[in-house]
Amino acid sequence: QKVREKSTHLSSHLTSDAKKGVGIGVEAYAVSEVALALLLVWYEHAEDITSSDSSQDLHHHSPFNLLLSTTPSPSQQRYANGPNDVTLNLISRFIDVDYALIGGLRSNVAIMSAQVINLCLRNTTIANGFNRDINVGSNTFLAALGGGAHLCEILQSAFHKLLDDKSVTQQLEELLVMTLAVTEMVAISVEFQPYLARGVLMGGENEESWKLIDIMVTSLKNVPALIKSYSDDGLSDERLLILRCKLALGSLQVFSKLWKQCRLTCNQTITSDNAHPCGGATFYLANLDKKGSSVMITNTIAELIRSSLHALMFLEDRRPSGDEISVQTVHYKSLFLDIAARSLDVITIETTARVQAQPNGVTDFVEDFAESALMECWSLILSSCNAATLAAPSWIRSAGNLSNWSVGSFLRVYPSRDTTVDSSWCSFDQALLLVQVISLQDIDFVDSFVECNALHCLAQAELSFCTAWAPFFEVIVANSVTTRPGDEVWMLRSGVLIESILNAIETLSHGILFSESLVTNHVGYQAPLNLQHLVKLCSLLSYSLMAMTSIRLENGEREKYQRVLRMLASVHNSANKLFAITQCNSASVLNKRDGCLIRLKLLNASLLLLSELDNYHPDSSNRDEVYTFSSTRIGLAGLAVTALQSLQNSPEDDQMSDTHLLRFNYDFRSAIEYRSEAKDSDEKSTAYQLLRTSISLLSRLAPNMISKLKDYQSNAYGADFAKCLKQNNALDCLKHHLTSASYVATLTYQPAHNKASTNSLTQIMHRNAIDVVALIAAFVHTLTDAGSEIVDILLILVENQIFRSLMDCPLLKKSLKTSISTSSANLQPEERLMTVIKQHRGYCVPVKVQKKISAGQKRPSSESDGAHLVWRSVIRIFSSLLRSTRCQCSIHEKVDENVLHSLVPAMYVVFDFVCTFENELFSCFSSMFHQVQTQDHVMGKGAKIKSNSIPSSPFGFTYNLLLEAEAISSLFSELCEGEVKQKFAHCRSDTFKSILSSSLILTKITSSFLGSLGNAREILTALSNASTLSYDQPSAMFNAHPVLAEGIPNARHEAIRNAHFASSCCVCATAEDYAMSQVCSINTTESMKQKIEAIDSSNFEQSFQIRVNNTFIVLLERIAGHCLINALAVLMRSHPSFDSFSSFTTEEARRLDIAALISPGTIVAIRPQTIGNKYLNSHIKSSEGFCNVRYAQTLRCDRSNRTLLVRFFDSGFVEERVPWSWLVGMEDHSKRHHLLSFSPAPKSISEEAANRGKLSIGHLIFVLRWCRYSASTNRNRTRRSFAQLLRCLAERAALLLSTEILLHSDQEESKSHNENVQKVNEQLLDLFESSKCEHTGSETVPSVESGDLGALLKKEVLQSVQFQLKRQLQSAAIEREEEIKAWEQNSGWETNANFWAGGTKREGRRSPFRAFQRQVSSDSFS
Repeated sequence: QKVREKSTHLSSHLTSDAKKGVGIGVEAYAVSEVALALLLVWYEHAEDITSSDSSQDLHHHSPFNLLLSTTPSPSQQRYANGPNDVTLNLISRFIDVDYALIGGLRSNVAIMSAQVINLCLRNTTIANGFNRDINVGSNTFLAALGGGAHLCEILQSAFHKLLDDKSVTQQLEELLVMTLAVTEMVAISVEFQPYLARGVLMGGENEESWKLIDIMVTSLKNVPALIKSYSDDGLSDERLLILRCKLALGSLQVFSKLWKQCRLTCNQTITSDNAHPCGGATFYLANLDKKGSSVMITNTIAELIRSSLHALMFLEDRRPSGDEISVQTVHYKSLFLDIAARSLDVITIETTARVQAQPNGVTDFVEDFAESALMECWSLILSSCNAATLAAPSWIRSAGNLSNWSVGSFLRVYPSRDTTVDSSWCSFDQALLLVQVISLQDIDFVDSFVECNALHCLAQAELSFCTAWAPFFEVIVANSVTTRPGDEVWMLRSGVLIESILNAIETLSHGILFSESLVTNHVGYQAPLNLQHLVKLCSLLSYSLMAMTSIRLENGEREKYQRVLRMLASVHNSANKLFAITQCNSASVLNKRDGCLIRLKLLNASLLLLSELDNYHPDSSNRDEVYTFSSTRIGLAGLAVTALQSLQNSPEDDQMSDTHLLRFNYDFRSAIEYRSEAKDSDEKSTAYQLLRTSISLLSRLAPNMISKLKDYQSNAYGADFAKCLKQNNALDCLKHHLTSASYVATLTYQPAHNKASTNSLTQIMHRNAIDVVALIAAFVHTLTDAGSEIVDILLILVENQIFRSLMDCPLLKKSLKTSISTSSANLQPEERLMTVIKQHRGYCVPVKVQKKISAGQKRPSSESDGAHLVWRSVIRIFSSLLRSTRCQCSIHEKVDENVLHSLVPAMYVVFDFVCTFENELFSCFSSMFHQVQTQDHVMGKGAKIKSNSIPSSPFGFTYNLLLEAEAISSLFSELCEGEVKQKFAHCRSDTFKSILSSSLILTKITSSFLGSLGNAREILTALSNASTLSYDQPSAMFNAHPVLAEGIPNARHEAIRNAHFASSCCVCATAEDYAMSQVCSINTTESMKQKIEAIDSSNFEQSFQIRVNNTFIVLLERIAGHCLINALAVLMRSHPSFDSFSSFTTEEARRLDIAALISPGTIVAIRPQTIGNKYLNSHIKSSEGFCNVRYAQTLRCDRSNRTLLVRFFDSGFVEERVPWSWLVGMEDHSKRHHLLSFSPAPKSISEEAANRGKLSIGHLIFVLRWCRYSASTNRNRTRRSFAQLLRCLAERAALLLSTEILLHSDQEESKSHNENVQKVNEQLLDLFESSKCEHTGSETVPSVESGDLGALLKKEVLQSVQFQLKRQLQSAAIEREEEIKAWEQNSGWETNANFWAGGTKREGRRSPFRAFQRQVSSDSFS
């Protein structure tokens, strides 16, 4: 109120005196100085209070509300245009060049008047928001400041005076301070009052004069030379250097604001209507170079940066040693840093504007900034930004000696502002504080305060410099990566840029942490921190690391690895400090989003560096590196957990209702959806990204048994990782996030799944919530896999009961209801496989919704359901849980009973999961028989087929459905392993039988699909190679393919049948699936890569090749192979003969009556006196007592001698006298039952016999043929994982096939079907013929150079199968020889000229060459 009265009285007095022409006395200026000073001090303290409390009513204490709402008396109305501009108009009259030159009180009044107007300009938006009656807009300030013309004249006069005078006086320095205050006013106006800024720059509200702009550009012209002279030779008049540099900096402030606000949006002409009122001025400045001006603005500013860097390096060399601080050096460094910062602002945006206007725009004025010489300067300057470290102790020393120094006064007078445009060296509030200190009249303490004040100014300058430097180099990096080859990006390839950024972050974070802790301990007060410079640096670090991953680092691999490891350790060290600074709900962080963003960028940088380490091979023998790498990763894991905990609760929770959406300091909305809550939504969006990144980093840091860094994934690291999770309660935190995300995903699932909601927010929330659930599930899966080798991890997972949380996830139950009919809940186990399917399982949008692409065709429009991905992940988690539990139990069985006791619940958790979701699991396989076909199978013009002439597959599967079947079959295979099978079969016998039934169905489905696919490819390859064959020998036609023996038309027909059957199995559910199905997957000509619709019908082979050789079917082919491996594992482990072998000890064998138990043909296990070669059949259970045994078939048993006559399987040698005491096991004939029917593989998989009835031996033959053909093609030679899949699948199929053949032979069921027996024997000879099927592969990765099974099967497996099938192979070989002779005599080879035309039917016996080994061309289409 006193200020209000004083201001009103003073304004009336000044107005009256001015009207009368009476000079204003010294007393009036003194009163004016006091009033203006009170306003400024009041403002500083009010802003300090506001920064610590966000309550709006604190704006009552702000002076700008008073200044902008004062209503003058009626006598003053004629001097102003409205109630808001009178006070400002009166204050602006004190701004005058003559006043500044006079000095004393008038100079102080002039300077403080400009400061008060700046205060009002900066806070206009806040004042309008507080008082709705106040409408402070452009007209208010234009009226108060005379349209800007008065200020323009003042600036022109001041610039001329400062540039013309060569000698620096006290009066010029006073004028400089006022000029800088006015230029700051212009800079503020560009952002908040653009029309006022335009008026000042162009001479008035409706004027277009460029005089002020030209003289401001001139103020920059000679400054680079002055700075260079100072750093090279030294200047005799350093006061002139300071004056010119500060004047140039005032101009740079204005140019910087113009470039930020207008450069990217200004039009191409000065007079056109621009988006920003100052666009014309900016366009004029940007085109000075093109006009041939003597002063090239961009080159001049770039030269300012170079000269400032040169001067900063000169100051670094002159820096005093030890703790001594030179105030003059600190002052110069602050000045040069500010010049470089404002220049970088302009250059950054100018470079961006030129690149946007033209991709290869002229940016030569900054090209040397990224070269080695200047990069060294940047790095040194950034690493020396430690003023904060020096300022805090200096303040402690000075504050401790001043008797009446108020507690926390130093920090309170320097509040951090969101928008800081004034430079640290000319801030008037610092001058006021200095006056107060000097008034103590103790000169000893003045020096201490001056030192402290200088260091604080330097710290602010360093902050400003880093904030400007980071965006500049982000533009440089982006421009370099897009316009230069990777090898030419030196700053990234050498790692210099990233190391410079890391050094700067580490130095700044250390300084902030040190100063904050020191001041807090002595004062108990934390000043708000502005972390924008660290946000910019961390963003640049993340962006540069992303760019670095696309290029090659310099030096050798060893040096590359060490460099990346050092970078990772540096990120960890900096993150440790910054995480402490940016603690959740910390009052020291001015903007919580900045703290959250810093954490996000640092964790993202860690992820990128860990990914980069995968490209190098570490030296596990180097213990120091192993320790550094392990400790760094454990530290990063702790930081990731800390980040998750900081997101756990929001400060508003106490006032909010118990809603899951508001439980954490993030939500699942996007910031763009809430423009009315932009700040709050943006903070929550950043927090959500931090949540995702933290979980992803934990997944990456978790021990991974298949990673390239497996040597580093030691048990010690795994134990430390488990300890880190346990100490920080990481799993509890994850469970809370899982609950929150799954709850939101469940609420939004139905509208998002059916696309019923038109609100895009619902879709966004659902997608974001699903992503979080999927990330958590992936992390738990990684941990569960690691539990197979690291028991500590498995124990904390079981102890925390996180698996129960996954089972109770409401999202799973909600999503699975849309896939199966609710009426199937009460069905019997055998009826569950026929559940009615409503739509594509694992996809959104009902299948009836389609998009037409042309007449008669529809393109699939479904989208993958994220909840289905979570469901598949959960299934894999429980599968891994069983596997890990089994491994750890076998390890600790005789070592630690406590571990066994702790792991017992894990097995029953899996049992509960299977029982809880029993119907959902088994409905997956029934879905394959009820898939709705959503695609028209196009085969090219003239090549379409009729569904009634060639039957399609009775089953089908989408990509997601097949992935689900793979996950479920893997779980089933684990349930049928060892003791788990016995316990599960005992607890849930009905479910166990359903598992066996579903495995039989899955085996039939996948073997039919793979068999038809292999047949189609093989016949099409033979047809494409038929024209190149030589037919001088009768067997030449059969070497291509036996089907060719029946004529080309018949072969084509078989290719059609098989290709159509295979393609009809694959259902395209999404547009991506459809696009993949149109792309050829084999190396061929460009014509083969065309769309199916564009293929010429005359090219028959090509039109069908793409149906069985496209990227979509190849993708499903691989997944089907994994499904078949798992299904065969279930069949083998659950096979009746699996438990038919009984073991006993030597003492038990001596007491048993072996003759009463053994009959001829019984298989026995013998431990001979001399151990020979051994082979343990993989489908027979092995135990400790069977470690050195040989298996043999009993021929005769002699009770009198208690011996056996046996024939050993491994060598075929017959041993006459084998003592009964050597027996350690024998087979129980009563348990020998077959699972498969005895039927050969049909000529075409689409035949009715192949699609009806039980799974047969012919299906396994189809599988082996597909494995053999796939191994022989060029397409898969370089795929190690696919070769391993082929080997595993071939071995399991061969072992099961040989077992089934023997069982059928023993039970003599095959003898009643002579024709089937003959066909089966021929097909077995084709697969396992000794002369053709030699073992050529290695023991680890199969070789695929030959087209036989010897390239896939291990030597022991191949020999065992051949030995067991010896009788069948011999019979087929004899029959083949006889038929060859008969066919050669009766075929009439020389006279049958129309054979290939297919016009006549061949007479005589059928071809005996059906079982010949085919040799296909290596450059075929397949």
